[in-house]
Amino acid sequence: MKWQNRRGRLCSLPVNFAIRQHIDFTVHTGEPGVVMQSGHIMVGTHEGVYIIKLIGDVRLDLCTSFDSFTEDMIGQDDFVGVAFDLHEAHGIDSTTLGLIAKIAICTLERGCQKPLVFCSDQGIRHLFDAMGFNALVEISDEQYEPSAQTIPLECRIPSEHAAREKVLEAHRVLMSMNERNAETFHDLVHTLEQECERLGNTSTHPQ
Repeated sequence: MKWQNRRGRLCSLPVNFAIRQHIDFTVHTGEPGVVMQSGHIMVGTHEGVYIIKLIGDVRLDLCTSFDSFTEDMIGQDDFVGVAFDLHEAHGIDSTTLGLIAKIAICTLERGCQKPLVFCSDQGIRHLFDAMGFNALVEISDEQYEPSAQTIPLECRIPSEHAAREKVLEAHRVLMSMNERNAETFHDLVHTLEQECERLGNTSTHPQ
């Protein structure tokens, strides 16, 4: 699957990146345990509406911290909805997309309205359309000015096991959305399931 980015170049959905990176990625940090990455996430809340702002190139090295925050968010008694501000996002990998889909599904299950996605990048918008997100979110190219102040989400380096499990979960969510996604991510999910099973058996029965 390919789409045009803002510079007019074709970009491929980073499935191979996810396979490689969930096993081995290098992070340079100036502070123990804190990830340094080209992308980051800002979060805030106002009267039960949560704002999630993705900035730069958001990839799976943020996935476990992002998912932990959103699980806590959806579990809050005052939660009434969520808005994603993607105006400053330059790229989003498939793991992050899967977590956005998970948030949208959980939001709808709570009886809330579809999450709002504010994005003017035509490449990212096309990606959302191609993967069937129109059933889960409302997308707008309007400039978003949140009522709440956003602060950086502290993202820590996930363990190899945690990253692998989160990549697998995110891609299972994408597969559940429609037949096209199921076909696109079938091989990746099958590979990850085999790895998780193999490594689980290895840890259970050490040599």
